[in-house]
Amino acid sequence: MMKQPPENFNATVAEMQAAAVRATPFPTNTTQIEEEVTKVAYELWQERHGEGGSAEEDWLRAKAIVVMRSAAKSTA
Repeated sequence: MMKQPPENFNATVAEMQAAAVRATPFPTNTTQIEEEVTKVAYELWQERHGEGGSAEEDWLRAKAIVVMRSAAKSTA
């Protein structure tokens, strides 16, 4: 049985996404970014074995992860 996320999990994801979007310039290659978000969202879905969440949560988390990775690369 999988461990359930904390009650404030969705708020945390939304806050992370909003902060990452504000801190990152608009990407120039949106197709590449979308492909990466799709890949990461699928990996998140696989990690939870399709249980205890939703595709929308996976997509939002993946988007936040990709944006943060992009921001880290641009500042490195």
